[in-house]
Amino acid sequence: MMRRKSRSPAMLSDEPIRESGGLPLKAAENIMNSAQWILGGLVSTLVCACNTGLLIGDAPVDGGSTSAGIGGGAGSTTDGAAGVGGASVPTDGADGANPIPGECPTWRTDVAFAGLRLDETALGRVYDVWGLSDDDYYVALGVETASWPNSSSLAAIAHFDGQKWTLDRLPPTVAVAALTGIGHRGVPAIASQLWVLASTPYDPKLLRNAGDGATWTSETLPYKTAMGIVAFSETDGLLSDSSSAFNFADGEVRRLTEGQWVRMTMPDLGVVYNLLKLRMLDAAHVYAVGYSGGANMGSNVIAAFDGSQWRAQPVPVGCGDLADVVGVAPDRIYTVGTSLAASQRLVCRVSPELRSWNVVAKAAFTGDKPTIVATAAGTLVAIAGNYMAREAPAMVLTLRNDIPSDPCLIAEGLGQFVAWSAPGSANVHIFSGQQAGTTMAGARHLAARIDP
Repeated sequence: MMRRKSRSPAMLSDEPIRESGGLPLKAAENIMNSAQWILGGLVSTLVCACNTGLLIGDAPVDGGSTSAGIGGGAGSTTDGAAGVGGASVPTDGADGANPIPGECPTWRTDVAFAGLRLDETALGRVYDVWGLSDDDYYVALGVETASWPNSSSLAAIAHFDGQKWTLDRLPPTVAVAALTGIGHRGVPAIASQLWVLASTPYDPKLLRNAGDGATWTSETLPYKTAMGIVAFSETDGLLSDSSSAFNFADGEVRRLTEGQWVRMTMPDLGVVYNLLKLRMLDAAHVYAVGYSGGANMGSNVIAAFDGSQWRAQPVPVGCGDLADVVGVAPDRIYTVGTSLAASQRLVCRVSPELRSWNVVAKAAFTGDKPTIVATAAGTLVAIAGNYMAREAPAMVLTLRNDIPSDPCLIAEGLGQFVAWSAPGSANVHIFSGQQAGTTMAGARHLAARIDP
């Protein structure tokens, strides 16, 4: 067997992706990645924080903007400056080829968030985040019981108003697939409604609330599972769901029209597929990554909605099985994925029509599935935690103008977590539970200014 030369944890690559052979490896990789998707609720998501500055102007590959103020997870971007990234320190190999990442510059810790309690019970399971600014955001929380679905139905929305946290109790809820909301323009902008996609197995519900302290309404969705949701207005939004309890890849997308969730026409890829994660920049820029069936089953579908219709394409092997997508205004798209065969995390830039792909960064495989967010200045941050490896650190990778910095580490690690950057913000927030084995403990909130 040919031995590969070891590489440093992060490398720059601007290589176009071309399909190639290797189906047996791909098949094995897809089986492992399908298990990651299916067991995604059992293990925490990996956060590989990549501070990435996105390039303004023409580039070899056009990108589509993704990511989102709405739907949690990612923030929109345009052009980046300095951010979080650590210098590589001593190496772990005799030839110095594998630098050991240094510790990231200090992330601010929010002590008040860690102390949130409902009925005297710590809220340590983090589901999702959505907000309008660094002084107005919402986090969906539950109790960490190390069970899935959660054996505790205590859940709440924690709201930060710039000075303090308040809790709004949810109806009994054992899982939340997504949190989104509607904000009205103004100074400051005002959240007029919150939507919580409660994903109890085979009994998903949409919970809606018209503001802090208002009554939650509950709509039972007539589908087996529901994965993602974004809101355009109080009467318009998108929902990804599946009517099958057994075919994980067989999904549908619906649009809220005159009070009804109407099935949308999706592109035919020759195999069934299911959009597992939706990210929204605005109503004309919604992006998704998903899972397909067929011989090459796996997390290998990307889709984009332009306000009227969807585009979708299978993902080239060279970009790995996708875990997340983020958008950069006006129309750039970036994905983060995993190649188990190469033991690498991969950040790819995608053209708006979803037909051209360039690998812009590679990093060593660590932890669970990664996520990627973007600041208002265009810096990409990918984060990867280690839920199952107690006391293992989380890795952060920063990209600026499509150039990655050396990765750095958050020494205390991350449990199940989400990352978010507010619209127009230079900051990145991480909301995390504890690592495996710790239950009934509070959650953590870390924040760092990524751009000057």
